[in-house]
Amino acid sequence: MEILTNPTKYLSEALVEKCFRFDQHLKVDKVATGNGFTTSFLKLRVPLGKINIMVAPNKSVIIDKQQQYLKGELHTNNRIGFFYKEGQSEIGGNYNIMVFVADSFFLYSEKLFKIRNKIHFILVDEAHSIEIQSIFRYRLKDFDHRISKFLSSSVAITSITASPNYFTKIDIKINNELMSDINVNLTRDRLAPIKRANIDIKAGKNVVIATNSKYIISSLIDYKGKLKANYVIGTSSMQNIVTCAEV
Repeated sequence: MEILTNPTKYLSEALVEKCFRFDQHLKVDKVATGNGFTTSFLKLRVPLGKINIMVAPNKSVIIDKQQQYLKGELHTNNRIGFFYKEGQSEIGGNYNIMVFVADSFFLYSEKLFKIRNKIHFILVDEAHSIEIQSIFRYRLKDFDHRISKFLSSSVAITSITASPNYFTKIDIKINNELMSDINVNLTRDRLAPIKRANIDIKAGKNVVIATNSKYIISSLIDYKGKLKANYVIGTSSMQNIVTCAEV
């Protein structure tokens, strides 16, 4: 596995370009870098007469990028078309970047294969979701095999994920120089982390707790029976909490 290091907060276009190799389908782990890969990809300079393609499994990703593009937030001179069921873009339009939801990509795959000589890079976003959703979305079955048919000496394909599945073979991992190591303490003692959290809270530190345990939450209320916190919570958990604390 090759390691690339990103020295800044956001991924540069130069680093993104290093993740593509002609006639290869590479898998890239960007878990340590977060956002920025797809944005930089959409800003890459596309060779004259060529097309870059981005494929994502979920329509929400496509619509989000389309809105950014229309608002001018991508800061690119590329001509981008967005292809999903309700979209207005058309194959044959004057685009040098085409962004597809996966279903639409395979719907147009025969037409795209006929112009394969014009394709430069293909980016597959959220590759982990494609693997997971292929269980119940028939258009995503054998995704890697089907999309790899587009490979040639002038076409490169890269799949990226920030949440690689356990058995996914990773070719490139991107690290970030700005990230520091984090210690994770594991314990079977349920009381120890609660005591530690209460000590940190009283010291005025920011504490993040992920739990659905009424017992743990009730251990964090103050002497007035109140729980002061910013929280994201479901209806059932909220009903349980209000029985033991004022939130």
